[in-house]
Amino acid sequence: MTKHVLRILGLFFLLLPVSLGAQEMSVKDFFLAQTDLTANTRGTMVYDQNGEVCALIKLETSLDGFTFDVGSLGVTEVKRVGGELWIYVPFGIRRITISHPQLGVIRDFRFPIAIEKARTYIMKLNASLGARVYDNSKKQTFKVHIEPREATFEINGMSMPLDANGNLQQEMSFGTYDISVTHPDYHSVTTEFTINDPDKPQELEIKLKQNYGWITIPSWDGETLWIDDVEKPITYGDTLKMRSGHYRLRLKRPNYKAYETSVEVKDSLLVTVDPGTYELWAKRITVNVPDNVGIYLDTIKIGEGMFNGFIEYGNYLLSARKRGCRPTQKNITVDPRSMDNYTLEAPLPAYGTLNVTVDPSPAEVYVDEEYVGAAPGIFRLAVDDHKVSVRKKGKDTEFFDVFIKEEEELKLDVRLVSMLTVKIVTEKPGARIWIDDKDMGVTPLDTRVEAGVHRVKVVQEGFKNVDTNINFDNPRTYTITSKPKYTKKAGFYINADAAFPSFAAGGGLGIMIKKFNLEVNGLYGLSASEPVYWNSNNASTEPSVFTYKPIIGGARMGLEIPLTRSISVIPRAGANLVIAQGTPQGQVAYDASLCSSIAAVVDVRATLRLAKVLFVTITPEFDIAVSRSALYTELAKSCSAVAGWDSGFRIKAGLCLLF
Repeated sequence: MTKHVLRILGLFFLLLPVSLGAQEMSVKDFFLAQTDLTANTRGTMVYDQNGEVCALIKLETSLDGFTFDVGSLGVTEVKRVGGELWIYVPFGIRRITISHPQLGVIRDFRFPIAIEKARTYIMKLNASLGARVYDNSKKQTFKVHIEPREATFEINGMSMPLDANGNLQQEMSFGTYDISVTHPDYHSVTTEFTINDPDKPQELEIKLKQNYGWITIPSWDGETLWIDDVEKPITYGDTLKMRSGHYRLRLKRPNYKAYETSVEVKDSLLVTVDPGTYELWAKRITVNVPDNVGIYLDTIKIGEGMFNGFIEYGNYLLSARKRGCRPTQKNITVDPRSMDNYTLEAPLPAYGTLNVTVDPSPAEVYVDEEYVGAAPGIFRLAVDDHKVSVRKKGKDTEFFDVFIKEEEELKLDVRLVSMLTVKIVTEKPGARIWIDDKDMGVTPLDTRVEAGVHRVKVVQEGFKNVDTNINFDNPRTYTITSKPKYTKKAGFYINADAAFPSFAAGGGLGIMIKKFNLEVNGLYGLSASEPVYWNSNNASTEPSVFTYKPIIGGARMGLEIPLTRSISVIPRAGANLVIAQGTPQGQVAYDASLCSSIAAVVDVRATLRLAKVLFVTITPEFDIAVSRSALYTELAKSCSAVAGWDSGFRIKAGLCLLF
């Protein structure tokens, strides 16, 4: 009994993960189909309850039983088309809830992009019913042939490449697979197949059914064609390929009544449209106006002085128009019973006024290039568009386009200024210039500016910002100097130095990171000290005589203070190790050949750029001994030169290469 129960429980726990693991659902991808016009094409276009064109979400799935909720606006329509569910929704929605009785719920999925009217979107789900179990120990060849060969072929949601003839041959494990074949011009196919025959290859052939037909108009003779209110180019004998569905057609020939009809395009079938005989939809009328004045029908000019021709039936505004005049007009209706002849009176002149004030005054006013008087002043002008210019000697001319309305006054307040053409340059090109908070561009800058004082701001990488006032008084070049923030963003350098008053030579190696400087350096004395005599405790021996030269090595750091683009100073602090190296003069009874000292150092490294990477350096330095060996202490007491090596003032001069 116990063994039987354990076997049942073991089988239950073995099957449990397979059955539960398959019942889940999530959004795999969501994006706008940029070239898909389904949502905006007559026949597949749907309107919401407010009369707006819906957005379309194409949900790629072979499963059914879904329900969708987008909030109070509601889903307009859901239908299955091949391997997709087409969900028509109002534009502007932000979330959607997807429910399925077996797969569960995706609650309040927030769209990653805006949902716009008449646009098509693609949604892909991770969702399946039932477990797919595959036996990888058993395989068989799977052969498939797809027509058309350009179709997209997927196995278990994975796209599989077809050869040039639409064929695919693949080794497949035993099991059941989901198949999907899609093409924009064909009905999609979703199915499944099973690999379970060890003796012969599995073969599958899928031929998609066309999802389009054709429209032909055999009697076409230059008419304009609209399909669902979209004009379609067509020539004699054309056959138009159309996606299957219902369409509204409209054919229009000038002066004839439009032919309108509805057609249904069916898969793989040709629809013939025959408009028959067109009905005349126009009447010949005559219009007369004195003085060859322009005649307009609505906004279209149809003649001057007289018009005789066909006008299509309808309601129109007939008018006579002349520049600077009040148009004469009348509303007319053209139909089989309307008048044949119309006469319009000549337009009468109409005037308004232009009130010009000017600073400084007086100034000359020109209208349409003709002098009309001095400003300030009020000028009576014909109703129309005019070009006005205000001129004064020594000032720039101001130009205006104005429209004068009948019996109305237009005010024009003009300020005349002197504009200068100036050039602004900086030491290094590429600085951005603002004049009175307006971005003018980068240097070197040629621009026009009003004469006078203006606020100028300069911003450039590696330089301090400049905010100053400049008096632009002449058309010349203005140079603005900015202080550099640092010599170089980052680099290292090598120094060769000579030191005084103790004659020594050496060099250094340093780095510059923006303003920060770190350097290690060394000096070797070139001249020896005066002789120093050392006596031993044994008075019978002769004194030991030494001369000394310094070996100085140290490190220091500081921050650069740029003065110009070529000159900078760096106050620094650091330390030196000073070694007094002695050379005996004759027999040695007492060894005093080596002693040392440690000194604190402050200096100021001044640099002058000679070329792009070559600098002259001058470095005044002051040392203070902080720790001396006993021998160095005694030596410094008797030799002033040695005492000056670790304490006191020195100056270094040299050349520097910056990399």
